Amino acid sequence: MLELLITKVLVIHILAVMIAVGSVTVTDYIHILGLRSARFEKQSLFLYPVLSKLIILCLAIIYVTGALLIWAKPSIMSNSLFQLKLALVVIVTINGYILHRILWPKVKRSVLTGVYPPALMKRAALAGSVSVVTWFAIVVLSLTKTIDYSALLYLFLYGLALAVAYLTAVYVESHKKRRNAA
Repeated sequence: MLELLITKVLVIHILAVMIAVGSVTVTDYIHILGLRSARFEKQSLFLYPVLSKLIILCLAIIYVTGALLIWAKPSIMSNSLFQLKLALVVIVTINGYILHRILWPKVKRSVLTGVYPPALMKRAALAGSVSVVTWFAIVVLSLTKTIDYSALLYLFLYGLALAVAYLTAVYVESHKKRRNAA
């Protein structure tokens, strides 16, 4: 009976992660489409708060179900890769707060006015990169837990992916600025 309940909690946990990762992916895809069209960028502004609320709901479910799963199997806490996964969840939570509470109002204003301060765009690119890379890192870490690698190697690859994503985002944003100026 308890095993069936734990399985149901695990399924809910996995579904919440899938919905959150899907929402983050859609958010980034809409942003990329917006870089190609200022009109689309303005028209899609209403979607970001909706997707943000969905991600927040999923994070709450992830925290509750995750705590229940740890309660059911506390020995998992001694695994360094599991500890890394927990740290990544905390990172997406803090980054999400910064992205949606601090940066989003400023980015929205920039989209509406057409004025994109370079420092704001770099901070938004960093927060967006941290978001998408970290969410995908959590999924990859979960799916590859049976492969023998160290948390240190994973952190190195995570940092590399984060650097590539950030540099790509800054490059794409700077080309948008040049395209809009021309």
